[in-house]
Amino acid sequence: MNRPPLTRDELIAIRDGNLRNADIRTLLRDIRRLRAVASYARQYVQCVDQHAQNTDVVRIALLNLLGDEACIKEMDALKEEFNRSEK
Repeated sequence: MNRPPLTRDELIAIRDGNLRNADIRTLLRDIRRLRAVASYARQYVQCVDQHAQNTDVVRIALLNLLGDEACIKEMDALKEEFNRSEK
């Protein structure tokens, strides 16, 4: 069953109810970071849709953010491993 994404207020309530739990605080920091990435992605799509002049700035910022993501690094490593095995 898919749940709707948590709102900012719901995340704050979770944080406030778990101030002493370091694991929850760590997860919430990561969620905050991922929400920022989603915001940059949306901004980029809006810029492209509007044929804005500064799409390169937003695109580069988004690529830099995505390049730091663990899942992206893991995917790149798997691709490299696959490519090496193909040779």
